[in-house]
Amino acid sequence: MNPFFDSDIFERAAFPDRKNQDWRFSDLKGWGAENARRLMSGGFNEVDSYVASGTAELLDAYGKCFEGFDRVLCADAEMTYSVKGALKIGDFKTMLSEREEEDFLLVARSRGAYGEMFASLASSSGNVSIEAPEGVSGKVLVIWDSSKYPALGLRIKAGRNSNLEICSADFSPVGGLYFKETMLDVSEGARVEFSSFAQSASDARIFEMLSADIAANASLNGASVCSGCSSIRKEAALNLLGVGADAHMSFLQNASGKDWHDLRTWQRHKSEGASSRIDVKNIIDQSARASFIGEILVGKAAQKTKAYQSCRTLQLSRCARVDASPILEIEANDVECSHGCAVSGPNKDELFYMACRGLCDKAARALQVEGFARSVLEKISSAEFLNFIYGRL
Repeated sequence: MNPFFDSDIFERAAFPDRKNQDWRFSDLKGWGAENARRLMSGGFNEVDSYVASGTAELLDAYGKCFEGFDRVLCADAEMTYSVKGALKIGDFKTMLSEREEEDFLLVARSRGAYGEMFASLASSSGNVSIEAPEGVSGKVLVIWDSSKYPALGLRIKAGRNSNLEICSADFSPVGGLYFKETMLDVSEGARVEFSSFAQSASDARIFEMLSADIAANASLNGASVCSGCSSIRKEAALNLLGVGADAHMSFLQNASGKDWHDLRTWQRHKSEGASSRIDVKNIIDQSARASFIGEILVGKAAQKTKAYQSCRTLQLSRCARVDASPILEIEANDVECSHGCAVSGPNKDELFYMACRGLCDKAARALQVEGFARSVLEKISSAEFLNFIYGRL
């Protein structure tokens, strides 16, 4: 077993099976105990050159362009910070009390076997806390190179009426199992934009967890992009806790070869007068698979709720496959809730139109894929970060 890993936790963990709805469409063979054991015993050793070049390219781009951003780099088994503004940034040991750190890990453990595994790695993880005091605005870049870190814990707290923009890029090398837990606490009146990009080498597996508590009159907007990840499991929970709370997250999963991208979302409305929206777009090619289960949960007290959910897939190969299951559980009687799923192939009329104007088939298809993904990517306000992502899709 990997020396970072608590073998007792592994032996006690109950791994998912097909009776568990949360894993209904998942690659259970790949996420099973035997495969997890193999990946954990493989260690976190050599960095794939493709991943290393991605980290270097991003660091170079931000060094030249993003002067308004504070920076956190988790690489080479240490964390470095470049903080110029009024934000509070540091590791858990310097920023959080024992109770706050334990609360963070409790949220992770609530995710089941893999959450327990993440929590067991906490002592050897890169654990970062970012806090915006009341009324403060700021921008932060977080780069995680997981070749030396088995896991990353990212705690983000936006104080009352603050304005926070977070860009997070994750790179994972070959032959390992990697974890990321992000916890967002958006206080009353705060505005948070959270954009993330994940990319890994072949034979890596990533388990990523995101939870967000959104208070009254606060908002969370963002986009999450996964590309080149051989197998990734992402769980995202949006908790709407106050009147006027608003959350809108978009997810883009770009899978090819034998990749399997697995997304599970929850929109939990616990207070009246809140709104949420989740938009998912899958681009699948060759023998890749994408799966999505999304739940909208509206409690009895959550009247005047507005909640929407959509999942659209662009299927570029007949061998590619997508599974999608939207779920609504509504206990209130004065709500607006809807969901929809659609799967389509390349639009032949559009391809013909572009061919008539001199575009080759490859260029026409690339343009069509870019147009399909644009609605997600346009939610990333940072032009430099967006250009970096475009260059690696």
